[in-house]
Amino acid sequence: MKEDLRQLSVEDLARELENSRAKIREARYQFAVTRTLENSRLIRNERKRVAQLLTIARERELISQRK
Repeated sequence: MKEDLRQLSVEDLARELENSRAKIREARYQFAVTRTLENSRLIRNERKRVAQLLTIARERELISQRK
């Protein structure tokens, strides 16, 4: 999965990051307000995905600064 993320372009990384953040917001809303969150691990998994995406973006930024 991580290797698949590394193959994405900068625009695709940004899109995936926004999608993951939206999933987190919706899951938190479902848990806090409606108490109908089916998968309790969803928030944790999406937070990890956001961290992976941010790490990949930062690595690319540092590589471009070295050149």
